[in-house]
Amino acid sequence: MFSRQLRFKKCDPNAVIPTKAHPTDTGYDLTLIRMSKDMSIPGFEQKIIMYDTGIAVCPPDGYYTEVVPRSSLSKTGYMLANSVGIIDSSYRGSIKVVVTGDNSLDDLSLPFKGFQLILRKLEEVEVVEVDDLDDTVRGDGGFGSTN
Repeated sequence: MFSRQLRFKKCDPNAVIPTKAHPTDTGYDLTLIRMSKDMSIPGFEQKIIMYDTGIAVCPPDGYYTEVVPRSSLSKTGYMLANSVGIIDSSYRGSIKVVVTGDNSLDDLSLPFKGFQLILRKLEEVEVVEVDDLDDTVRGDGGFGSTN
């Protein structure tokens, strides 16, 4: 039925193979199974914790994957530390997720299903340095210039 495969491997016997709750869902739910590392910085007011999914992924040729938060993560007070986690197509290690939140927060209760893996098409382009770029109406206006 499908011409491509998104292959998953358990790196830990407690890992949960990612699934979609509904066939029309975009992302595959990822389950955090253990704390990997407390990365908090002494004196800093935010917790920074790395969690492990125990899952490795192999996307089809021409694709890569991204880790993004599910909407349910907002109920915990935590955020994905790097906004979007890019998983290069050649990476075969266990997928880790780094979260940050106020020091007063409890650690996430494991197993925790608060993230999803999204398959993305990799677009290859040639990088070319030029002296000038095309003019546009916006030009170099940024950071609120369109308000």
